[in-house]
Amino acid sequence: MWDIIFGIGKNTIDTMMEHIIEPIGGLMGRSIAWNIIIYAIPIGLLIYYGNTTRNRMAATIAGIAMLPLAVIYAYLFGVGADAGHLISLSRVFTRIIQLSPFSIVLGTLGYCAAMRKPAHIIALVIFAFILLTILSID
Repeated sequence: MWDIIFGIGKNTIDTMMEHIIEPIGGLMGRSIAWNIIIYAIPIGLLIYYGNTTRNRMAATIAGIAMLPLAVIYAYLFGVGADAGHLISLSRVFTRIIQLSPFSIVLGTLGYCAAMRKPAHIIALVIFAFILLTILSID
């Protein structure tokens, strides 16, 4: 079951990254190191925001809303649409539901960063490592 959930979510994120990030920089082939860099930047910004503001609710909401907003943004500009398919509201909601496990983990990262306690920092590092590992594997 987890393979299906993570596989669907990872494919959605990879599709968005291929259409948004790679054309911008004219990048060479994607490696695991490049995937970690692509995915680590938004996660790092979320951790920085939670750590500097100490606002648990805002950091959690920012983490949960990060991927759904990226999906909506991608579909508004036609990036998330498959070739030959019309963009429909149901497809957008389907993609958001597929990414919900990642959104929950990102919300947890924001919350742990805002807490600044040693136990939360350890949980933050573990969750960030797991998330980067799942997303960076081709």
